[in-house]
Amino acid sequence: MITKPNVYFVFPYRGIGGVPVLFVRIGEYLAKIGLIRAYFVDYLDGAMAKMRDPNLSELLAYSDDEFVSIPNKSFVVFQSMTPWSIFPQLKIGSCSHILFWNCHPLNLIPMPPGLRPLMQRSVSFSRILFKTALKGWHYKVINFLEYLISKNAIVFMDENNLRATEEYLQYAIPDPVFFPIPVDVFENSDLENEERKFGMGRPLRLAWVGRIVDFKFHILKRTLLELAAIQASLPFPIEIKIIGEGEMLSELKEVAGQLKDVKSTFINSIPSDELDIYLVDNVDLLLAMGTSALDGAKLGIPTILLDMSYKEVDSRYHYQWLYRRHGFTLGDIINSSHLSGSCGSLTLRLLELNENFIFHAKRSKEYVLMNHDVKLEANKFLNYLLGTKAMWGEMKTRSLLDRGIVYTSKQLISEYMLNK
Repeated sequence: MITKPNVYFVFPYRGIGGVPVLFVRIGEYLAKIGLIRAYFVDYLDGAMAKMRDPNLSELLAYSDDEFVSIPNKSFVVFQSMTPWSIFPQLKIGSCSHILFWNCHPLNLIPMPPGLRPLMQRSVSFSRILFKTALKGWHYKVINFLEYLISKNAIVFMDENNLRATEEYLQYAIPDPVFFPIPVDVFENSDLENEERKFGMGRPLRLAWVGRIVDFKFHILKRTLLELAAIQASLPFPIEIKIIGEGEMLSELKEVAGQLKDVKSTFINSIPSDELDIYLVDNVDLLLAMGTSALDGAKLGIPTILLDMSYKEVDSRYHYQWLYRRHGFTLGDIINSSHLSGSCGSLTLRLLELNENFIFHAKRSKEYVLMNHDVKLEANKFLNYLLGTKAMWGEMKTRSLLDRGIVYTSKQLISEYMLNK
């Protein structure tokens, strides 16, 4: 009898985001088909803890106040991060295998809190710091990354993640491995066979689904301004629902409140088990990035993939259908290549949709089936996970996980208080 591997997906997080959805989705799918025993390391009230199915997985409760042990000879999956950022209360068996999944372009880029906004906006500024004030951090991350590469222990969700990592660190990653974000695709959805025309009292109903945070705010603001600017030239009214929460929500509401020609409605959240039905019944066009883009397209909802930016977005931004994107991207960092003028205008995309809704619905769903179907991706992911040669004990022996004096002092104080 073949023993199922114990796989621990580690992401203690109480907010709403794509990584908890990703980890639970692929972990429980592999558990459901009998290939692994899935464990999620999360706060008791964390995102994964809330969405997991107790019949398919187990929760290993993480705490900021006491140590949490992962047994020896386990397989542990992390979102990529700088080595000194790995959750300090974890005690992992030395013979456990480790895999890092790069799910955000800046996961591996060391950025001190005070410099983070400037570094997010400028690769060139970051490179100067990595040659001067942050030279030690840069060296440590490169050393860590080289180890992961040599041990087949890092994968990237798309080419954008790879490209940003290489550009910031000025390091070419040899033979990168990509594992796109997987989703469950409902092949019996009939939405892509339903023609929809707008006008004559029927509005075009748009929606955004996702967090309202720094790198998503600016493209959302640009899109709202664009919708208001083009409404008068369109033969149908526009409505947009913005579904999501985040620290930039109040700023976005302020922007929307100043626009008189576009009806906007804000919805904080919709339970995950109700979201599919809501989107099918209430949305004609989805605007999204990350996992949310796939969650709409898999249903046959025409989807425009928006890109990320930490600064104001130029009015020449090129709006593109998800199905026309390349490299598995679920949102690039916007640069000059994303500016094109009229050929990528939002007006053109909306008129295309009104002309042939079924075409764009089908293409959106077909794209997800070809590139992101969990049934195709899960086995490939598991095979790579089982082949990783990175070991927690070796990483510690090589001092790859050392935190430096600031982090070490904080950890020693924590351990003293726990053992007191």
